[in-house]
Amino acid sequence: MTTEKKEKEKSDRSWGGSSEFSNFSGSLGMSSGNDFQRAIAPFVRVIFPSLAETPNLDHLDTAGLDYVIWSDDYTFPVAIQAKGWQVSAEKLGYSQIQQCKKSLLSLKKRKDVHVTRYIIIHNRDHRSEIFRKGIEALIQEHTIEKTADHIEVWDRRTLLNKVFNSMHDRLLVALSKDSKRRAALGLDLIQSIGGLTPVTNVPLSSVLAKTDQFQLTLNERTSRLFSDPAKQQA
Repeated sequence: MTTEKKEKEKSDRSWGGSSEFSNFSGSLGMSSGNDFQRAIAPFVRVIFPSLAETPNLDHLDTAGLDYVIWSDDYTFPVAIQAKGWQVSAEKLGYSQIQQCKKSLLSLKKRKDVHVTRYIIIHNRDHRSEIFRKGIEALIQEHTIEKTADHIEVWDRRTLLNKVFNSMHDRLLVALSKDSKRRAALGLDLIQSIGGLTPVTNVPLSSVLAKTDQFQLTLNERTSRLFSDPAKQQA
């Protein structure tokens, strides 16, 4: 599977229906200013575990960098700027676009700093067409001017979707490793007995399930196949 297809599948995966997502979203939405900057710390570190917070009013903070993946030569793979606004999502407009522009200009002035991926994360959503179009133009302008190699603006729901996707992927990796470990233990046991051949391919049914604290919902479509269960979990 190509990287582009994997990213598309992740972006299509929505966690907005879960109560945990709603609770986190509400909490972030009620935070503003420096409180929002601190509130996103555990979330952004799920996606980028090695992120470090820059000291307030430090020379990096004033360059529009609240969090960075550190590099001694100031070539940062990822840098994040937090924007905790008090205005409602519907009223996002010129003022908020200018604040994002100011952060990008502060970074642009720092000739000793290079950022590969620059992400502005804010506590509202993108329902405002004025804000949305203004941000798109701003990203295009500063991408052309090489302020950073890649520039993104996330609202709080985009942040949370990426966090939940990251946790989902980690769980799949952990389950895969555990499945392979159990399969290896079973094979070792069979070989120790001797004269036995393990059965690998068996009839299987696969169904997608979605759960929250109240109920388990099964997808109506069931896939039937003949395969090795251990490989399917991997």
